[in-house]
Amino acid sequence: MSLINAKDQRNELQSAFNNKCLTDIAIGYIYAMKTYGFLNIDELRSNMKDWKKQRKEGVITIQEYNNNTKLICGKECYILTIQQLDANGKVDDTGLDICGLGFDSPYLITGHTYIFKKKENRDMVYKYVMGL
Repeated sequence: MSLINAKDQRNELQSAFNNKCLTDIAIGYIYAMKTYGFLNIDELRSNMKDWKKQRKEGVITIQEYNNNTKLICGKECYILTIQQLDANGKVDDTGLDICGLGFDSPYLITGHTYIFKKKENRDMVYKYVMGL
């Protein structure tokens, strides 16, 4: 087992956020690789289709009130959190997302958080996946 502390997580997220390529739209944590990964527009579109299908099947949700503005190194970023649903259609709250430790002010939430530099990109993903 490895321990994760907020300081190390903050440094890793800040580094990823500041080094993001111009073609990348979003950042998310890849648990299998224990690092942050980047999504360009094609990768994001592919994921969005999968997420929309999973949302229609009742597997995931994105709750609008979790679409927040956070700070990384004092710079605004826009987050969207995809949360799994249990068999009763309730948010599965058994695990916290590691991304939340990397913000200037830690943010604890269950699910999988994606970080966007542009609010309009985050909002577009939310509306598409949720069918709005």
